[in-house]
Amino acid sequence: MKLTRCSINKKQFMSLSEAERVFFCKWGILYNELVILRKFIYFSMTVKTDDRILKHAQSSQALFFMRILAGKLWEGWQFLQKDFFKSRLSKDYEEKLTDIGKKSLKKLKKYLSRTNNIQKIRNEYAFHYSKEQNKRIEEILPKLSDSEKLDVIISENHLNCFYQASEDIISFIVVQWENYPEDFRNALEKLQDEVGNVTKWFLDFLGDCLKHFVENSGTFELTKIDIPDPPEWKIVNIPYFVKV
Repeated sequence: MKLTRCSINKKQFMSLSEAERVFFCKWGILYNELVILRKFIYFSMTVKTDDRILKHAQSSQALFFMRILAGKLWEGWQFLQKDFFKSRLSKDYEEKLTDIGKKSLKKLKKYLSRTNNIQKIRNEYAFHYSKEQNKRIEEILPKLSDSEKLDVIISENHLNCFYQASEDIISFIVVQWENYPEDFRNALEKLQDEVGNVTKWFLDFLGDCLKHFVENSGTFELTKIDIPDPPEWKIVNIPYFVKV
């Protein structure tokens, strides 16, 4: 795999404003986190199996990563409010963005400036165990059929234990299902598309910021590098159950 390393020395970096230095460091962290979580969601879903327990475990793992991704997207928007818009960097950067960057930022503003599912997931399910969760759990339980089984998979080691019942209930709440199981798959796919779209807008915008940063900060040293034998995207998977 052929890549390009783009390097700036410390003297050049320190010649930039404090606001731009901080913005560069923080947007790089956000960009990396979004890419990692996006991969982990996909790799969790590439495990092919007809086993019901394995399907539940892989789906739950992917939904966990999606909840964290949604939380990071909302936190990323708060970061832009403080370090991009309020710092006035936006005045310089926005006019220098490409059409892709401008359109992506416009879509982010439109989506994240109103009530949305990403904000809700971040506040209630990504990082917290809130009282609101208690309420929603009690609302969901009566909707389960009397024949519904609430399973917990037990193992001799902690790494292979799986509280399937807990994951199923929280997953149903997060995707806002109504008529289990008919509506669940459609609601899940809709939420995945929603989170996926916002992630792409962020990555397109942040990637575009790098172009302006390079142009604004002086001469960068560009070096061609090679990553030997990376695995094919479609064959990588992250299984839930592992031999210990």
